[in-house]
Amino acid sequence: MPIADIFSSHGTLLFMYPLRLSLYSQTGGRDWDAPTRRILIRAFTLYWNTWNVMIGEVADERVRVEDVNMQRLCVQYGLGSESQCNQKVKEEAVKKVSHGGGQDKVTWNEVEGIDSKLAKEMWALAESYGYSREPPAK
Repeated sequence: MPIADIFSSHGTLLFMYPLRLSLYSQTGGRDWDAPTRRILIRAFTLYWNTWNVMIGEVADERVRVEDVNMQRLCVQYGLGSESQCNQKVKEEAVKKVSHGGGQDKVTWNEVEGIDSKLAKEMWALAESYGYSREPPAK
């Protein structure tokens, strides 16, 4: 069963710091002109706010991606025995995926300059999840 199905069927909401986003063009680059970049950031802000409010209404639990304890969730949702869930996984056995680069550098000031109302809503949600204005350590 895919991990996303496990969490959605049990009502756990995994979320991440709102300003970690990647703005890729159709050709895979990141060279957007300023008006297009503003549109993309506003669209992402609207999406992040809407998704988190919507899913927050049905989630039984909220877990920051940076704080997730997979062993606890494994035991909690009966995905294995306690001893199976607490087994160490060799790092080389973990499939690492990448979208081809890091996140774009987006600041709170940039979001506020694009749409102050959406920025205030995003910050209120982020703060309620325990985030500060600085991104958490990875």
